Amino acid sequence: MEKERLVQALQQEQHQFEAWQVDVFYRFLENIERMGSPLGLTEAVGDALLNDHLLDSLRALPIIHHLQPSSIVDVGSGAGFPGIILAIACPDLQVTLIERMQKRAQFLLMMQLKLKLTNLTVIHDDLKNVKRHFDAVTFRALTTMDPTLVRLLLQVAPQIIAYKGRRDVVMLEKQLLEEAGYRCRVEELESLYLKKERHLLIVEP
Repeated sequence: MEKERLVQALQQEQHQFEAWQVDVFYRFLENIERMGSPLGLTEAVGDALLNDHLLDSLRALPIIHHLQPSSIVDVGSGAGFPGIILAIACPDLQVTLIERMQKRAQFLLMMQLKLKLTNLTVIHDDLKNVKRHFDAVTFRALTTMDPTLVRLLLQVAPQIIAYKGRRDVVMLEKQLLEEAGYRCRVEELESLYLKKERHLLIVEP
């Protein structure tokens, strides 16, 4: 991927970042393109990597700015989306990545060191073993947000920001969680580059 493509996409999405942040975004994407497939992290490259992963991760920024957390924890970070992207975008935000798979955790730690992200911490462990507390938890996975998972996530933070797909599926999850006593709201995500439905499911006790 050419750096100019990244710059153009960020501008069209109306994201305003300093030059050093754009440079770190680009270096991270370069590493993903080179190592993502061999390490089993992601097969995405080029525009698919840019649109479906980096830009998708940034779509939660308005919500995060509104909530104003001083710390977030990204659970099941995998290749570093959205956690590493949010750490680059918000240098004053303390971001912790929790990844239970050793190979992925090692990659995340390598990225933290190579990109010199001083506001990023990597924890190689299962979420249920983490005793620290954070202001919010991000979650970007295909897993259904059922009450059991929500209880586990809320043990480490009072707010869940879950990246989700189709509205009909998200609304079913929302209904299930509200019936279990949780407060939920759904935020629709819009983008010039969005080729499929994307939503955020915000969950609180």
